Amino acid sequence: MARLTPVPSKSFQIWDADMCWRYLFDRLWRTHTSGFSREVQPGGAASRGMVRHADGILWICVHFQRDQVVKETKINLHKAFVMLRSVFSFVLISSAFASAAALAAPASEDAAWFEPVRLGAALGAGGEASIARLEARWNLKTDLWATSSRSIRVRLGLEASVGGWNPHGSNSTLMGDVGFTPILRVQGAGRSGPFAEVGAGVHLLSRTRISDSKVFSTAFQFGDRIAAGYRFGDAIDSELAVRFQHYSNAGIKEPNPGINFYMLQYSARF
Repeated sequence: MARLTPVPSKSFQIWDADMCWRYLFDRLWRTHTSGFSREVQPGGAASRGMVRHADGILWICVHFQRDQVVKETKINLHKAFVMLRSVFSFVLISSAFASAAALAAPASEDAAWFEPVRLGAALGAGGEASIARLEARWNLKTDLWATSSRSIRVRLGLEASVGGWNPHGSNSTLMGDVGFTPILRVQGAGRSGPFAEVGAGVHLLSRTRISDSKVFSTAFQFGDRIAAGYRFGDAIDSELAVRFQHYSNAGIKEPNPGINFYMLQYSARF
């Protein structure tokens, strides 16, 4: 009796629905026209085997199509998220320069656009590397928006940073990171109190290979962050914050694995 060859599972990983159905009908036709099929009676063991074999192929086809739909849906959702993040980054960076010109224009020659520079340091760690950065931030004196009592204020700051990554693994060496990030902050009216902020900026890395398991396709990366912290209101207006930082190239080129850091940041005004 002829033996039915099982469907190679690896082939289905690259088959589309049309190929899957063609295989189904091809297998049924070849099984029907083989010698042993002509000798069996309808309902016999061999014919039942044909039906089970066909049902098995049909089950694989249906589940393959379902998995393909799920996979394509995930890809489309990821593309939509990347597009929205890119638009947000562009709008935030553009508004940083537009607001600096429109809202913070000096009323007189000796009036300053920004508050005194804020200097800080940030340390963090992720699954593939640890990170350390020195940061300088200039906050606009004028609020972007505030309530009438100024109990809630939305502010804009521009941050420049330089730092290094220490990838995990014995074969990895220190790499550099230079960045520029516009930041939107929500805070209260007083000198002390909690705050929250979100930022989207651009970074340039000194190389694309992070480790054996993490390789970027571009040295240019977008940097997204969310943070929460507390202003102490002391003489140097010190702050302490926790931050989630994400790097990726927004799908400009593949591979785009991205990397995340959880960071602790301290800054003061000088």
